[in-house]
Amino acid sequence: MGIEDIGHKKNNMTVAYITNNIAPFRVDLLDELSKYVFSVKLFFCLEVEKNVNPEYVKKRPKIASIYNMKTEGYFKLVREIVKNNVVIFDGYTGGKKILLIITLILFRKPFLISVDGLNTKNKEARVKSIFKKLLLGSAVAILSTNKRTDLLLSKFVNKKKIKRHFFTTITQKDLTNISLLNINKAKIKHSISSNQPIVLYVGKFLKTKGIYELIEISKTTNYHFIFVGGDRVHIAKDLDKKSNNIRFIPYLEKDDILELMSISSVFVLPTYSDVWGLVIVEAIMAGVPVVTTSECNAGVELIKNGINGYIVPPREINLLKDSIVNAIHNLDREVAKKYNKKLMESYTLEHSAKNLISILKILFN
Repeated sequence: MGIEDIGHKKNNMTVAYITNNIAPFRVDLLDELSKYVFSVKLFFCLEVEKNVNPEYVKKRPKIASIYNMKTEGYFKLVREIVKNNVVIFDGYTGGKKILLIITLILFRKPFLISVDGLNTKNKEARVKSIFKKLLLGSAVAILSTNKRTDLLLSKFVNKKKIKRHFFTTITQKDLTNISLLNINKAKIKHSISSNQPIVLYVGKFLKTKGIYELIEISKTTNYHFIFVGGDRVHIAKDLDKKSNNIRFIPYLEKDDILELMSISSVFVLPTYSDVWGLVIVEAIMAGVPVVTTSECNAGVELIKNGINGYIVPPREINLLKDSIVNAIHNLDREVAKKYNKKLMESYTLEHSAKNLISILKILFN
């Protein structure tokens, strides 16, 4: 059965989705999946993970139900999970999640593991590698987001078990809103009066996200930098009077982030390591050129140098600056938009849910 053959007629599947923490992209995907199956339940350990602004994870499902794994005893939790005919683990790390995977292996209960991505530079000890092979190899399928992760996963599982998962937050409605966006009105809404190019960063204010390199670049350009996801106090020691062209926005709703992306000159994520990089998908869908690093799996998967952005090595500040300048002044944005439209047609939540249900029907029907 192809994805195009899937209607909104529900089948009798009941899905248990097990994760360490609640996140909006999981909530939206599971709500979309709920349109095709009898029920979906999100099992979680934490409402807010470390270093995450609670505002970004306040969303709760409208259709799927939720179950806090800390409120019930372990055996009752196992009973709640195994009574579903489809079990999906979001990753394979975290003590409770590992224990549940081992329990399901012992129960001979089929399950899938969804893997956002794998770190390409991890060098694992032999014992850890064997343990990973046990956990991953016992799944009936692995949902993988990109080709680089496929290659790394093939060291632990049969290639036939690896299935593509389109990891995104973007809905068809989001794409419609982006296409209808009035740039001048959006600039007024977001208090942007400068005609200087806009360099946008969205994410945690952490050294490993490459934010300090952006601060240094801001001191040597007259571009207008906008950092979304934290405030000045997080990085005050690295700011001085030469950094007054940076604007900090602690929190924005997704719709506002997409608007800001659409009116920016370039989106930059100079991360040292990112197993996926969901914000890259959002930026590409918003039509903005992207500069990121060779250690961002989403960037490596989706960016073509000189067409819709640039890939640079992490920590290479001069190459990063040159790529930002090139993205602003030398990339043809209309060519990039046409390239992105074809490239990203699978990266909507609607398509992602249909793709997932087609995989589940093959495996469990």
